[in-house]
Amino acid sequence: MHSVFLSQFFPATFTNHFGKYGDIIDAVIMMDKNTSRLRGFGFVTFANPSLVDNVIEDTHFINGKKCLASFKESVIY
Repeated sequence: MHSVFLSQFFPATFTNHFGKYGDIIDAVIMMDKNTSRLRGFGFVTFANPSLVDNVIEDTHFINGKKCLASFKESVIY
């Protein structure tokens, strides 16, 4: 599976925005375990790995803020 690393996003529109590229099988928003505050990044895993290239190539703005997307290959231990 291939995931996309995302930074500078808003969780309420996170899956709505990236769901337009295809089916999302997992979405994780990272939070600080001590303060329960958002850490400002997360990961989206698409059902179809070929969608990742399209997501990375596009420029994303969510609620007027630029959201950076980069590739992250999943590692299974």
